[in-house]
Amino acid sequence: MGTRVFERLLRELEGRIVERLDALRREIRGPERPPIHLDEPLVKAFLRWSKARVGKKWHADQRRYLGWWADQLAGVNLRAADLAQDILAPLDKLDGGRTPRIAVLKRFYSWLRTERHLLKPQEDPTLDALKVPQSDPEQWVSPKVVPDADFRAALARWAKGG
Repeated sequence: MGTRVFERLLRELEGRIVERLDALRREIRGPERPPIHLDEPLVKAFLRWSKARVGKKWHADQRRYLGWWADQLAGVNLRAADLAQDILAPLDKLDGGRTPRIAVLKRFYSWLRTERHLLKPQEDPTLDALKVPQSDPEQWVSPKVVPDADFRAALARWAKGG
């Protein structure tokens, strides 16, 4: 077999392999799904749904934080959002207020997934990966232990009937 014939067969085989890999990738991913953007109609639908489930203040806060997220995620397909680049990077620029922004975004993604059925779990970058920071319990900040002397004095008063 000549070199040219071998090279032609090799290119054909390579082309078939690439075509088959592409077909397998499409099969695994499933049909192409349209992009989802954090736009006004979607935010309004979420807020309508949320209104009956949260208090007035948190509902207003959700509106404000979703507006902030809409600015940060402008043009980003929520199905393909990258946790580090699209979500954590804007949060890292903040001086404060990360916790409520994370909570709102996680709830919004959860709503898209569980209520609207627009996202699959593997399309949600916040699922199991982004945690809402928890505040430290008050016990870690100020001691809740009664000093021994105070306890003994109270015990003595109680024993005397007072």
